[in-house]
Order: sequence, then C-alpha cells, then structure tokens
Amino acid sequence: MKAVFLVLTLSLSAAVAEELVKSTDFTAGKAAWQGPGEVVFLTPGDKATAVLRVKLAKNRWSVLEHRLRPGKGMTGASLRLELQSSADFAPLPESKEYAAEDFREGGEYKAAERLFPETPLLLQLSDGGHWHYRPIALKASSGWQTITAKFSHLKPKATETLAICLPPGEGSVDIKSVSLEER
Repeated sequence: MKAVFLVLTLSLSAAVAEELVKSTDFTAGKAAWQGPGEVVFLTPGDKATAVLRVKLAKNRWSVLEHRLRPGKGMTGASLRLELQSSADFAPLPESKEYAAEDFREGGEYKAAERLFPETPLLLQLSDGGHWHYRPIALKASSGWQTITAKFSHLKPKATETLAICLPPGEGSVDIKSVSLEER
C-alpha cells in the first residue's frame, strides 16, 4: 500500500515532556513539515490565519506523520485537532487502498500491523510496535471542527508516531492546529 508521508521530528526537554505535539501556528510557513501539503492564508494578506492544506490524492492515502519521544510512563494521550474540509471533499467509496477491517467511526482499535480501513479521517498512534486507530467522521464543507481523541493502554518505546490519514478521493482538508498531550 502506498502512502505519502509528512515527517516532523521533535526532541523534547523534560520541561515540556507532557506536550508531545504542538503545531498551532503555520504563519512562519511549512517549517519542518515535508510532503504534499502547503501553507495557505485563509484571507490573502492576512498573516494571522495560516493553515496547512492537504489535497486528497486520487489513488492513495495521504498520511501526515509526526515522530514522538514519549515519556517512559505514558499510558495514554489526548489529541486535539482543528480542521475543515473543502466543499468538494469526497473520499472514494471503494478503493483497493482500503484494508478489509471494519473499524467503526468513534471506536478505538489496536492492531500489530499498520492498517488503512475505509473512513473519511483516520488517526493513528504507534506504541511499542502496535498501532492504535481512531476513525473519525468528516463531511464536505463541514466548517471548522475541533476533533478530540483519546488513546489509552499505551506502552510506548523511545520513538513513536502520530499520523493523520486522509483517504483517496477529491477535495482538500485545512489543518489549523494539532496538539497531543500525555495523560
């Protein structure tokens, strides 16, 4: 299965270990983000409202990844994501890129392998060689949504991965902010 990856490597000091990911300001540009997304300003000339815009690929998943260095005692994490989809946002109803697993939106799932089941938005968090999944409902032109997801029963290693996955299809998603905190 092919995927597009954006990678941001993060080194944490002890003072900010509880906050694993924080990206609330794209006004300085894409910075360490790499891949197909681009920083755009919602109002031309207004440098205060910058977002990372990711266009869906027609025949593969678009995966935004962030490498983490969790604390040794981390057993859970809380994700907060602000995003909105475009009016033409339309994931493919069928694709050979979709895994056969039937993960229901709103549930939390865990598997030893990395899977990409059919869903409009898939949040993934690795821990100790396993993957935790949170499928999320997302509709076209939904306005700004604040999505929260909790990941529990984590057993992290020294380096883990948070992924925001968008399925094959048309349209785009604007990401205003992302934060992940230990709990």
